[in-house]
Formats: sequence, C-alpha cells, structure tokens
Amino acid sequence: MKQKKKSPAPALEKGIRILRRLSENGPQNLEMLSKDIGEPKASVLRYLDTLVSLGMAGRDPVSREYCAKVAILGLDSAGKELSEKVQSLLDALSEKTCRTAEWYVFNGGRMVLTMRSEPENAMIHVKAKVGFVRELDVEFEAVTRIAVSNLRLDMSGRKYQGYRNGKKKELTESACRKMVEEDARNGFAMDMEYNPNGVRRYAVPVFHDGKFAGVAALAENFRPDADRQITVISKILLNEIKTKFQVPDIQIPNKKDKQAKFQTKLN
Repeated sequence: MKQKKKSPAPALEKGIRILRRLSENGPQNLEMLSKDIGEPKASVLRYLDTLVSLGMAGRDPVSREYCAKVAILGLDSAGKELSEKVQSLLDALSEKTCRTAEWYVFNGGRMVLTMRSEPENAMIHVKAKVGFVRELDVEFEAVTRIAVSNLRLDMSGRKYQGYRNGKKKELTESACRKMVEEDARNGFAMDMEYNPNGVRRYAVPVFHDGKFAGVAALAENFRPDADRQITVISKILLNEIKTKFQVPDIQIPNKKDKQAKFQTKLN
C-alpha cells in the first residue's frame, strides 16, 4: 500500500488547507472546520488564531464563524500573464484617476477581491482589502451587476437591494434588468449612491482570450466634484482596459447624458 508523502511543514500545510476551505466555502465555525480537515478542535483553533493574528482570517463575534480575508487562487503560466497585465492596469488606473483600483474574480459563487492598487499619498483609504468577498445575491451594486451580467446568472426571484437616499431598498426584478441593460449600453456600471462607508464604484468587465476574466473597479470616496468627473473617469477606465487588453472601441456616454443614466428609479 502506497504511503502518503509526509509534508516537510505539516503545520503550514494544515493552515493553508484551512485558509483554502474558508476561501472556497465561505464562513465556517470551528466544529465544521475540524470535521472538514479531520483535525482536533484544539489544533484547528491554534491555526485559526494564527491566521487571525496575521490578518489572513477574521471571526464574527456574533455567529462565531471564521472567514478568509485573503483568497487562494492557483496560477498557471497563462494565469501569471493575466495577473501581470491586471496589476499593470490597476497601477495605471490608480495613478491616472487618484482612486483605488480593484480586481475581482469569480470564486466559490462569489466575487473575491484579489488585487488592488492605491494612489500614492491617498488621504483616505478604501476599507475593502484583498480577500474581501462580494456576494452576488444581496446588494445590486456595480461589481455585482457586471458579474451577474457576464456570468449569465439568473436574476429571477432574487431579492436584490440598492441604496436610495442613504437607505437600503429592495429592487424589483424589472429595475435590476433595466440597470443591467443600461450598463451594457454605457460599457460600464456605476453605483447610484455612496455606500455607508462613503464609497461608490465604477465597474467594467475584462475579457482575456475571449473569456470573462473578472471585474476591474474604481472605488472613490465622496468628494464635492465627483459627479462632474464621471465622464472623465469612465473614459480613463475604458481606455486603459482597451489599451491593456486590446478590446474593440467602446462608446462612452457624453457629458450631457451622464446625469440621466444614473437616475434609474428603484421601483
């Protein structure tokens, strides 16, 4: 009988296995993780405490469940090439727009923030860090809309929510479909309002080798002149993606249309 090869660093291996479980399956409690990886609770707790102390995992004080704060994704040579192109895109976007540039990929049924770039000397930092998970059945914000549209996910029966005058409001299926159609016409999606953290996002689908690869997003904090910059920022976003990924020309709405397109009624 062939014996399993012994790991030269068993503790490291188990810690990575736990992190991968959390990254792929979402939040889990200590008992679930102990059963999943076949290790005593006391041992798993030590690994989790270490991951939390390193900022790689977190724990909800109410549910007592652990969650991953980083994503583990395997990269082959093609994946490394894409990763380098994405990082180049994010760096260019953050420099040219003075906003946080983010990269989301579909993993475990959710969109996971796997790469980001902050503008130099940023006075205010966006809260979402690498490993941040965006569920696809709750808030119908810009990143979710691009993902739902390009992954061809069924919106029927889902109770999406959106912000209106600072409060969450349930959206009708009709309103959601209109928003997705408008995004397709514009070539990008944008949050209608700032979230409770004072942030709103632009989001654009990125294709690599003819396949949907992920979502490039720009996160901006509230600023008095933000609305006047919508056309300029969206043009930079689309042009940089066109340059880095060699996509066809995209029609960009002119300044006259910009206010109307984000006034979709949440009815």
